[in-house]
Amino acid sequence: MNSHVEVPPRSIVLLLEGSRVQSTPWDFAGSDFAGLAGWGGVALGTAWLLERLRVAPDDPALVLAVGECVVRGVPTAARATVMGRAPLSGLFAAGQLGGELGVALAGRADVLALRGKAVGRGAILCLGEGGRARLEFEPELEELSPGEIGGRLAERFGTRAILCTGPGSSLAFASLAAGEDPPSFVGRGGLGRLFHRLGLKALVLEPESPARDVEPDPVAVELSRHLVRSPRAVARAMGGTFELFEAKAARGEEDPERVHEVVARAEARRVDRKGCRGCPTPCGWVFEQDETRRRQGARFSAAEALGSALGLDDFDATLALLARCDALGIDAREAGTILKLALELGEAGRLDDAPRRGDRASLESALTGLLAREHPAREGAGAFASAFGLAHETHHGQSLRVESNLASLLGQCVSGGGVDPMRSLPFLAELGDREAMEELIGLPLPGGAEDPRDPAGKGRIVVWSENLIQAIDATGFCAFSAVGLLADGVLSLDALARFILPRAMLAAHPGEGRSEGELLLALGQELVAMRAEIDAHLGGRSDAPPGLREELEVPGMLPEYRSVRSSARGAWGSLGGWIEEVASWRGLSGPEDRGIVEEPLAEPRPAPGKVFLAVGGGLADVLGRDHTLATTLPRTLEEVVHELVERHPRAGRWLLSDKRLLPAFWRGGERLHARSRVRDGDRLEVVLAISGG
Repeated sequence: MNSHVEVPPRSIVLLLEGSRVQSTPWDFAGSDFAGLAGWGGVALGTAWLLERLRVAPDDPALVLAVGECVVRGVPTAARATVMGRAPLSGLFAAGQLGGELGVALAGRADVLALRGKAVGRGAILCLGEGGRARLEFEPELEELSPGEIGGRLAERFGTRAILCTGPGSSLAFASLAAGEDPPSFVGRGGLGRLFHRLGLKALVLEPESPARDVEPDPVAVELSRHLVRSPRAVARAMGGTFELFEAKAARGEEDPERVHEVVARAEARRVDRKGCRGCPTPCGWVFEQDETRRRQGARFSAAEALGSALGLDDFDATLALLARCDALGIDAREAGTILKLALELGEAGRLDDAPRRGDRASLESALTGLLAREHPAREGAGAFASAFGLAHETHHGQSLRVESNLASLLGQCVSGGGVDPMRSLPFLAELGDREAMEELIGLPLPGGAEDPRDPAGKGRIVVWSENLIQAIDATGFCAFSAVGLLADGVLSLDALARFILPRAMLAAHPGEGRSEGELLLALGQELVAMRAEIDAHLGGRSDAPPGLREELEVPGMLPEYRSVRSSARGAWGSLGGWIEEVASWRGLSGPEDRGIVEEPLAEPRPAPGKVFLAVGGGLADVLGRDHTLATTLPRTLEEVVHELVERHPRAGRWLLSDKRLLPAFWRGGERLHARSRVRDGDRLEVVLAISGG
């Protein structure tokens, strides 16, 4: 089916040549990708990158793109997607940055593509009105932190629409920073080094005259109302992603007492919240550094990498390490993995001047030491381990996060954007309700698919989730918000797609028997395929790291993923591939459908008893953090929750969605389902969270 739409792409392609910069044309209409017109800037930017890397795979090329939701002013949509060949892996990498950068870019173009090299210290690429560009040079910027660069350039140019790198820009895991206060970072894969290879220190999108005023379209107001109805989105805003520590403790992966102290300290240290434009549930927490009082952002993933694994149980020490990573402009998660390896090597007597476990000062010093030209970790954790003859959990040079959620583990290994678990990828498996999962996907799932630790059905779950998240990111809408709306049943997939899909894409397929949700998934499938083709031109990629091959090569995991992804794809823009993928699901073999086995009622017969519930977020405001329910036991979890809501009606919004259980309930590290038996004396951990962050 032809999906060609006559919408001319708004693209700016710049060639950097020494101290000069010139605009170069891109014959989009004559390319292989003309069928993508009207699909949005991220699709177009990916197409440009593929076309460029086909010709010159070793040349630095960087793309910034915005989705249509950013242009339309949809709530939570303020992101610029950054794409290029990752220095850490040699393959495709993508990340997103919020703030003024995406909004300012949307006023000028859907795609800004950069290639060539500027020559001179402290090169600033200034983009003015009408796409006019010039290079300026400030050598003193080279030694400044991203926060200092952002503040300095904001004062000079009168805008925070800034992209920059820090002193660690030559490292393979260097980050890019947006010029916010505090800065936002994207670092996985080392996109900061790619920016450095272009010879740039900063990019500034100069203010327009008069300033562009983004007016949301009518659906934006309605979408805002839906967002505040999502308990998960509200819980994310209340927890600032630190609720994921409590989720790990509930699964038995963290010490509950330590987690409680970390979360309590984070709540006490928080001075502000930060969110994307128009978001009614802002999820970023802002802190202040002890010594300088500078504003500091922090999220779960970075804090986890710089905490207990390094012997630090003090949140203030973790925050100090994160501040040092941000000042250097390096990826905190990769840096945390390197520090952990350095500790182990030092304790084994194999590394001189190694940091000391739990010693904040020596760990901070070790971070600064990464800038030394001879340091063996300059190329990342995988190269660092290899230098000492150690096997390490890396994939294409990037450190993996081995998790009990098998969908997350598989997602890291197959993702075309890097090893991250595509942000909210595992959310389907975390629903814990196979009927709800099947309703969302629209196809049957095998027994065990609802269990995050069971390999059954994880291949198809990852395919569906990968397509969905890539499409959502391409529109510019927030993936966390989308997951909250879908997982909580606030919106169906079709309803969400009607809000966020490019208007031209919707208009191109009227009455063709294809739902809006299918169009959204088809958009994601095209992007996944394009990324795979980019990787093929860059030397190809494996999907099973040697150390995890045995775990991944089981029925339901990689074999199932490959089976679904092997379906043919038509010409770019045809949308045919997703329908073929869906059709291939129906022929999948899988484990026997075990279903959910009803637990036998334990003796003695039901009698008065007590259940102890550990809760957080908004539910804690209703019940308290430790709640005791006196009731007749044993009973099913579903019955216990319904009785709890009868006694405390205000708790209903956090516990039930159309009588379906919303949170995950854990007992001693075991995930319970609706018909699990709850017995006298049970302690249940109640977790309502969006994975990733």
